[in-house]
Amino acid sequence: IDTTEDHPCPPICGVDTHSQDGVFTDSAKITEYIEKLGIDNSRPILNWIAFKNTPPEGLFAAENVGVQFSKICRGEWRYDAKSQSYLRWIEQDLNINLMVPLVDKNTGETLLFRNVIILFADYIIYTPTLYDIEIWNNKEGKRAALFRDGFIQEGIWKVCDDKHPIQLFDTADNPLYLKPGNTWIIIASTQTTLDSVVDGKWEMKFALP
Repeated sequence: IDTTEDHPCPPICGVDTHSQDGVFTDSAKITEYIEKLGIDNSRPILNWIAFKNTPPEGLFAAENVGVQFSKICRGEWRYDAKSQSYLRWIEQDLNINLMVPLVDKNTGETLLFRNVIILFADYIIYTPTLYDIEIWNNKEGKRAALFRDGFIQEGIWKVCDDKHPIQLFDTADNPLYLKPGNTWIIIASTQTTLDSVVDGKWEMKFALP
């Protein structure tokens, strides 16, 4: 395993540091590394989200979620009722619209998540490839979309300050309940669109200011 240019391995390892799955880490090794540096690693209070096994009634179907970041970068989330999760697919050749499952390199199994969340945030552009994303400065709330159980639920996300995690609420400012399990979060710009193209299929098209 190679060491990345800016970080030792562990905690951050990988050979192809410019691909979406070319860099990885080991949480146990990160703990060891932090303790070696003498940094406080006590467990923080992360009361940021609530969970329920079932979603509320009256939601729109969302069995397929396309995420188009650019002409050459696309991801899809395809709901699998058996696992009650969204399976992750990525582009192999967008010229012929060929998508393939994104698999765990250790197990060969398709990556799946119980929740997929899109957060819409303000981007500060410096150059076409260099920008900041405003996370802390969001006390009033910005749009969030939660996909779970094959449905979409609209909501908002907030951050009190730089010492607190992101919190999720529904449109009535009540807690936005996630399905127990793992979660994938996408941070899009406020200019990004998210639309229903046909029943059960949604498309996100990323756009910068």
